[in-house]
Amino acid sequence: MRFLKTICWMCALLGMLHVSTPARSQSPDTNTPSPGGTPVQPPAVAAAPVPDQAALKPAELDALVAPIALYPDTLLANVLMASTYPLEVVRAERWVNLNKKLKDDALKAAAEKQPWDPSVQSLVAAPAVLQMLSERLDWTQKLGEAFLAQEKDVMDAVQRMRAMAYDRKKLATTSQQA
Repeated sequence: MRFLKTICWMCALLGMLHVSTPARSQSPDTNTPSPGGTPVQPPAVAAAPVPDQAALKPAELDALVAPIALYPDTLLANVLMASTYPLEVVRAERWVNLNKKLKDDALKAAAEKQPWDPSVQSLVAAPAVLQMLSERLDWTQKLGEAFLAQEKDVMDAVQRMRAMAYDRKKLATTSQQA
């Protein structure tokens, strides 16, 4: 997945360079007069505008992060990062299902040998979370896109959801957390 993203970025960069660099050998020179005696101007080349994805509103972000907002910070961070690699999440979940005999350190060591992002590798230790991300792939992809486009807003939504849970006495610090 990272390889594909790199290729896409390189193609986009090359495309922008191509559009911004005049092709002198393919268009007439601006100093060469046309048959009527006036200089020929090269056609204006404009890049096609890329439509921006509309930013999600706070209520939409709240609904999007609600299933994961109360996860511990480390797990939450890994879920948010892994959601930006939805194909790797699916591969990891399938890999876990094929390697059920591996446990604990052996599972972790085998996962680290996979070509996935480290956030996806870490979720192998939380198979239920990995399964949810894989089964709800549309949601996972939307979460990843929102996280990439609106990282601060996503984190603010998590904090709103946590504050709401705390206010409703559903979230409390225990002696096990200290």
